[in-house]
Amino acid sequence: MGVRDLTYVIDKPMTHSFPSTDEYSPKVCDANNFENCGVDGVKEIFDHVLPGGLSRPRVAHEDFSKFGTLLLFDQTEFLGGNTVSSMDSMGMIYIPAYCIKKKCRVHVSLHGCLMGMNSTAGFESLPGYHYGDMYVLYSSYLQYAALNDIIILAP
Repeated sequence: MGVRDLTYVIDKPMTHSFPSTDEYSPKVCDANNFENCGVDGVKEIFDHVLPGGLSRPRVAHEDFSKFGTLLLFDQTEFLGGNTVSSMDSMGMIYIPAYCIKKKCRVHVSLHGCLMGMNSTAGFESLPGYHYGDMYVLYSSYLQYAALNDIIILAP
C-alpha cells in the first residue's frame, strides 16, 4: 500500500476521536476518544486494507471471548529505557482460537490520544477490566477479529 491507497474522509460529523458503532460506545459526535455517529471505523479500516475486505461479520460486543483469548503483555523491553515514550508498559494481544493452530493475519492497532493502558479514556471500568482496556474493547477490533481470523496487537 502507498499514499495513493489512503482514504481521506471529510463528510462525516466526527472530531478528534475513533469512530465506533459498538453498542457500548458513547452516543456522542463530539467526543475526544470514541464517537458513535454511525461510522464503523474498524469495518472501514479492514474493508480498505484487507484484500476482498472482511469475510464475516463481527460478533456481539461481549462474545469475542468465546472465540479467542485477550492477553496482557509486558512491552517495556521494546521501549529501550525511554521513559518519555508514549507507549505504555503493557500492551494487549487478542488471538482468535483458530489462530492457535493455523496461520492468521496480524493487525497492529495503534490507539489514539488518551486511549492508552494508563488512560481512563472517559469510561468507567467494567467488571473484570480496567480503564486501559477501553480502547481495545470499544473499538470493535476484537469483535471483527474473532470470526475473521485476525490477531490484534494493541501496543
